Amino acid sequence: SKIHKFNLQRSAFTLSLPFHEIIKRESGKKKIYKDKNKRRHPLKKLSSSDKERLALLLGKAKATYLEGSFEESLEYLMQAKEIEENSYMVNKMIGSVHFELGQDKDGLKFYKESLQNNPDQVDLEIEIKRIERK
Repeated sequence: SKIHKFNLQRSAFTLSLPFHEIIKRESGKKKIYKDKNKRRHPLKKLSSSDKERLALLLGKAKATYLEGSFEESLEYLMQAKEIEENSYMVNKMIGSVHFELGQDKDGLKFYKESLQNNPDQVDLEIEIKRIERK
């Protein structure tokens, strides 16, 4: 399969924060944007068991991704999306896996969804524009 290589793709999986910290920080954010087109979808309040399950799934997704088991990683990520569908990080990671699998159309779809959920991702916005110019 075609491998789509760029730094942004791996950055979704090589985060400096542990996943439970990302979940905690992401679920606590409530931003209001002046531009109505840049509103973020609200994240639902997660129970502690859902947070633990989400962290476990994301950890497994990261590990399998780094091993090159992209399809398995995608399975974990889709389960994580069922728990928190508006997570910008989950959508960004799903997009990265789709690009690794050569599924550029799906990858772009999830990147756009990630950007819609969190417009403050300048690196992702630039990457989307670069991909669309191809």
